[in-house]
Amino acid sequence: MSDASTEARIRELSAKVDLLIFSYRIGTLAVLFFLSFINVSDSFAITWFHGIYQDALPGKPLPPITEFLIHYHALVGGFALLCPVLGTFTALVIKNISASISCTTCIMIVIVLQITITWFFLILPMFS
Repeated sequence: MSDASTEARIRELSAKVDLLIFSYRIGTLAVLFFLSFINVSDSFAITWFHGIYQDALPGKPLPPITEFLIHYHALVGGFALLCPVLGTFTALVIKNISASISCTTCIMIVIVLQITITWFFLILPMFS
């Protein structure tokens, strides 16, 4: 093989790798935005649950974390809105692909944990 054909082959493979990395980042952002949509809608549902507790469970004490979620629902909602912004930043701005993948994956794990914790502690008073 000549040097010219080797360089052309390397450029072709490099372009394919760049396209694969870009596609992975866009796919990761799609999953991140889907999870963020669920997370943000859950954070807005906190006020609805507060109304349910007032009507269905008057005078019954709520678990401390449920009280925290109700009283600081704006903070929970703000954090839910911050996650997709951070995820977009890490997926598109950070050039190191391994750091970008690690950060975006950690943000998705945090979103899933927030969804799980929010739903668990919002539904818990109804079953206790």
